[in-house]
Amino acid sequence: MLHGGRFALSDDSHGPHAVGLNYGKMRDYLLRIGVQELWTLERTSAPNAGGRHTGPVRVSGNWWDHTFWIGK
Repeated sequence: MLHGGRFALSDDSHGPHAVGLNYGKMRDYLLRIGVQELWTLERTSAPNAGGRHTGPVRVSGNWWDHTFWIGK
């Protein structure tokens, strides 16, 4: 059952040495579990319901072909 959630990547690194540490494995994992949409947050001029100036934007096309994954 779908509940309208959106999937976005985040990085909970504990220092510069760990930023993006497992992104190289992430693409294949997301494909394996069937993630069809990937979202990002972008700055907005108006605040959202939480008062933050960010809003969700779907990665266009096939997210798995996005240039982000090149070299990962």
